[in-house]
Amino acid sequence: MKNLFSITTLAYILLVAATSLTFWYLVFGGYLGGEFLRPDATKAKDIHPFVTGLVVPLLTLGSTLLVIANLQSNTAQNFSNNFFKLIDQHHKLIDNINTEIEGIGSASKGREFFDDIAERIAVDYETLCQSDAIQFKPFATLPHSQFFIVKYQPKPLYEIDERLRGRCFGKKGKELLLLIYDHFFHLHQSDLSHYFRNLYHIVRFAERSSLSNSKKLEFIKILRAQLSNYEILLIAYNGLHDYGQKFFPLIEKYELLKSLNSEDKVPEGYLKRIVDKSILMDSYPHLLRLWSPTPPQEGNQSLLYWIKPSYWQ
Repeated sequence: MKNLFSITTLAYILLVAATSLTFWYLVFGGYLGGEFLRPDATKAKDIHPFVTGLVVPLLTLGSTLLVIANLQSNTAQNFSNNFFKLIDQHHKLIDNINTEIEGIGSASKGREFFDDIAERIAVDYETLCQSDAIQFKPFATLPHSQFFIVKYQPKPLYEIDERLRGRCFGKKGKELLLLIYDHFFHLHQSDLSHYFRNLYHIVRFAERSSLSNSKKLEFIKILRAQLSNYEILLIAYNGLHDYGQKFFPLIEKYELLKSLNSEDKVPEGYLKRIVDKSILMDSYPHLLRLWSPTPPQEGNQSLLYWIKPSYWQ
């Protein structure tokens, strides 16, 4: 809008300048007769070089700039209309989600689907971490309480797929998280792949537009405001997976995870959906800046990521 305003202003300045110069030339050049605005016929032929040499170019340039400004205005308006149509389509896509997730007592509909997937990932991650930690210890070194858990542990709330358990054996951290995410992504690929593909194309639509960077960011902020907390969390996980390689740079550039709840102040007993904050902070520099209690020490490489780029200020 700022560039558009500048072009329009310049166009009007040129048009006013052309008109003013013409009036000045006629009056002070003696081309008008004794009566105001009555031309002197003997001097009229001398006006042509002045008009064609200066006035016409100014009028032409001013008119051209007005046409450009009008085209840019129409382009911006067309982009805005299409962008909001894409967001509306995205909402409809979410509203149409209605599926069963293993371990969840009822059908997962709409945005609840993302919460349920995030919950399953968190539960499976914690369960597999605990089972591996116990399994790798010799039974002779286990405390009585842990031995009791191993021998007499009741059936868990969620049964972990044995294929997933086998793939995750001995894995930890980011590798374990992505294996679990991959498992649930394939189970619900029809919903998740469609969701992420659509979201990616909305962001790329803004990225590839001719709008200024600040204007692009305004539209991305509107999109970001539409996302629920658990949608954002799954966007973060997807960006770390091979499937999200193209999306990852845009997630970071436009800080799509900015509104993600760090879960530092959730009530006691609440099941945290973020399995390990450090995984996300190590992978997404803008989360490192947002979630770090203090900036990294000078000389630390991560300091480069903590300093907020002036582009977004």
